[in-house]
This record gives sequence, structure tokens and C-alpha cells, in this order.
Amino acid sequence: VVFLLPYSVALVPVITTRFPAATRAATTGDWAAYGEVIGGGLRSLFVLGAPAVGLVIGGAGPVSRLLVRGDVAQRSQDIAHGIVGFGAGLLVYALLMFAVRGCYAVGDTSSPAIVNSVAVTVGIVVILWGAPHWNDRSLVLGIGIVHSAVSASAAMVLWALVIRRLRGSIVASTPVALQSSGPLGPIVLPGLRAVASGVVAALGAMGLGILFDQDHPTSDLMILVGSTLIAACGVLVCHGATSWKGIKVLVGSLGAEPIVASSARPAGQPPSKADR
Repeated sequence: VVFLLPYSVALVPVITTRFPAATRAATTGDWAAYGEVIGGGLRSLFVLGAPAVGLVIGGAGPVSRLLVRGDVAQRSQDIAHGIVGFGAGLLVYALLMFAVRGCYAVGDTSSPAIVNSVAVTVGIVVILWGAPHWNDRSLVLGIGIVHSAVSASAAMVLWALVIRRLRGSIVASTPVALQSSGPLGPIVLPGLRAVASGVVAALGAMGLGILFDQDHPTSDLMILVGSTLIAACGVLVCHGATSWKGIKVLVGSLGAEPIVASSARPAGQPPSKADR
């Protein structure tokens, strides 16, 4: 539940809504538009997914204590370890699913099937090998870490295929569309900003966990609410949304569009809709 809730609420809509536009662009051979759609989706996943990872990891303790009641309450720490293991792979799993959609959009169903089959096989082998060596406390944590690692590996392979195919298609059709930032647009800087926002979210949750008494459900709820507010502020600051205009652009596009300072607008040019 803890893994699927942020994935389903925040990340699946981005993956789902981008797929039809990417398919239309690929079908018509408009590879620049395809790259724009896929790149914008990646940036949105960064903005939404990185702080979600930080919240899940940093807030694993309070979440497990709120969920676990009765005779199994003493196992809340073990459950928290499992949440950390699976939560670490929340964003990379979303990136993997988006890469699969990117392949489907161009009619490639074999690459995702092969890559995922290999990843699942490797994951099963590693878990079967490691399970006898893990104690009860680290078993779920180990399974979660393996799941996160194989998801990350599969995502990197599929994204390499998507970018390679897209780069070749753009060069062959519209060379001017291949910008210096790559066929998907700016990715590295938004990714680094997303990592920073995730670190802020995790540190905020862990810091509040230290400050508040952890033996009462109200305290755990306050930790989660407070860490969510810290994570939201971290997203705004790390992505440069320090003005009302920047907040509107970041929230309105879910991070897909770059935030341009209003001072960069040439003198005499009327304000855009985002400026207003």
C-alpha cells in the first residue's frame, strides 16, 4: 500500500496521459514532438517522484506505526525496513514503466518484454540466493532493495534504447531539432534538482521523527503532515519556483516546462499568461 499509493496517485497519471500524445507523434513521424512529450513526462516524474521517495524513506517509521496495531505492533520496525527497501525504487519503477510506454509508442513491444524478463529472472535468482542468508528483520528489506535495483537496471537499458532510437530518428528527419541538451530536452539539471528535493523530504521526515515523541499516533500523524509540507517547500525551492509565476509554471506543468524568471523577458514584451 505504501509503495503503490504515491505511485498510483502521483506517477501513473503522468505515464498514462503522455502515452497517447507520444504515440500520435511517433505515428506521424514527428520525432521532435515525440521527444518533447517524453522529455516533459520525464521531468514531471522527477518533480513528483523524487520527493515521494524521500517521504516514503524518511517517514517509514511513522507510517509503519500508524498501520500496525495489535499483537504485531512490535514488528513495526521490521515493516519500516521493508517500506524503505521498496520505497527506494519508487521513482525508478515509474521511470521503467514510462520507458515501456515510450517503446510501445513506436511499436516496439519486444524490447520491454525481453528486458523485463531478464530483470525479473535476475531478481528472482538474487532473492533465492540471498533469502537464506537474511534474518527475519532484513528479509523484506533485502527483497525491496533487489526489486529497486533490478527496476533501476531495466529502466536504464530501456531508456538507452529509447534515446538511441529517438536520436537517430531526429538526425535522419529534422537535424535542427537535436538540441545540445539532447533529444529529450533538459534532463540532467531537473534530475539533480529532483534529487535535492528528495533529500530535503527525507531529512525533513527524519528530523521531525527525532523531535516528536514516537509513542503516540498523533505524533506520527504530525510527523507525516509536517514532512509533507517540508517536502513541498523543498520542491519549490530546489526547482527555482521562488515566485508566484514560478509556482504557477511548476504546478501547472508538473515540472515539464522550465521556469523562466520574469526578468528574462525582453523589455516592452507583454507578459505571458504564466506571468499574469
